Amino acid sequence: MNLSAIQIVHLYNRAGFGINIDEFQTVRKKNVEEIVDDIFQKATNYKPLAISFSSDIPTKKFAEMSAEEKKEIVKLSKEGVKTLNLAWLNEMSSSTAFLQEKMAFFWHDHFACGDNNPVFMTSYCNVLRENALGNFRNLLFGVSKSAAMIKYLNNKQNKKDSPNENFAREVMELFTIGKGNYTEKDIKEAARAFTGWSFEPGNPDFKFRPLLHDFDEKECLGKKGNFDGDDILNILLEKKETAKFIVSKIYAYFVNPTLDENRIAELTDSFYNSKYDIGKLMETIFKSAWFYDDKNIAQLIKSPIELLVSYNRKFAINYLNENTQLFVQKAMGQILCMPPNVGGWSNGVQWIDSSAILFRFNLPQLLMGNLLNNVELKESGDDNDELKQLKNENLKTEIDWNIITSKVQFEKPKDIQKELADFLFSKPPKNLNLEFFIKSTQKADLVKEIALRLLQLPEYQLN
Repeated sequence: MNLSAIQIVHLYNRAGFGINIDEFQTVRKKNVEEIVDDIFQKATNYKPLAISFSSDIPTKKFAEMSAEEKKEIVKLSKEGVKTLNLAWLNEMSSSTAFLQEKMAFFWHDHFACGDNNPVFMTSYCNVLRENALGNFRNLLFGVSKSAAMIKYLNNKQNKKDSPNENFAREVMELFTIGKGNYTEKDIKEAARAFTGWSFEPGNPDFKFRPLLHDFDEKECLGKKGNFDGDDILNILLEKKETAKFIVSKIYAYFVNPTLDENRIAELTDSFYNSKYDIGKLMETIFKSAWFYDDKNIAQLIKSPIELLVSYNRKFAINYLNENTQLFVQKAMGQILCMPPNVGGWSNGVQWIDSSAILFRFNLPQLLMGNLLNNVELKESGDDNDELKQLKNENLKTEIDWNIITSKVQFEKPKDIQKELADFLFSKPPKNLNLEFFIKSTQKADLVKEIALRLLQLPEYQLN
């Protein structure tokens, strides 16, 4: 099956963060099988995020540190998480393995977790990225045993004499079978099974503490036994409700927020029978003719990260101040490695409320058109917050418009507009005439001016 221009952009928006003009011109010569196979082949180019942190970070418990040590650890931790954020954002923006990064970003929302320990968060992010297209069982076990998640959901405090139910509750409600498929008793019994799951200070590796584990018999989800945490996760995976819950979230995120129950049932059977092969599920979706139906195109709204990365991928933006991308994330309300809660971000129309829409429309000009920034961030309480210094300054970047212009085949403004719109929009605006507004005469200036005006249109917010 050959894809139209709109369908190609649709695929790259959903399987990644958009397509640049060079990729667009290349893949138009291929059929859907070839394009999807190429995307999956490139997704195998996994490399872990390797962030260097100061060797001076203390490994003892925070409560045992001196005031000076605490002050230093807070400073180093803040810098470390910032470095991690930008490193992952750079991979999303430049890696050929964009499908892997898009899937990892999806799992970051599904297994929402945040922590101020950069070592823990780097390990957690790499678990997401390494298993993003692999087996859901490995992903579930990896995240559940990560120090970041154990700390985030208080499982280190889960002990046989005083069980903490936080992780047991969320692993059922948000990570696997979903609401309505378990009881309060199941949560209490599962919590007993997860007792003793822990980690050492400063070490992201999982540690089991047998002296804190409840070895007595438990009854959970219709089964009895001397269960530990591994057993509970396996019991959850045995439930077909888990496959349906995951498929439904993937369908809503990658296909359409309005679920097609017949499609969900088919995909659930396939996903469950494949023993939770994520890559196979995604390949089935992207190669299915129904994925490219008009009703599934431009039905989503770009999240702030998707919007920012789409600019980076399409125009190869070079940021002269690394804080610019952090400022943009904070201004739009979505910061990598800092979800609002364990439920993740509320996607959809909430991204374009009255307080955010104007900033989103102006963002192309702020980043690429030298428009003066007058947006104020919410007060962080930190007098030394470097992001506040970007207030009333240009968010300075560099873009080589000559490289982009060299890929544009046409010369007249109307034709340039059509050519740029073809790869910028999953559903281009109709009867759009920008010629009245265009002032430039040189081709590179024309390309820049037209591109920025197109990016400011409401249709570009759609995914």
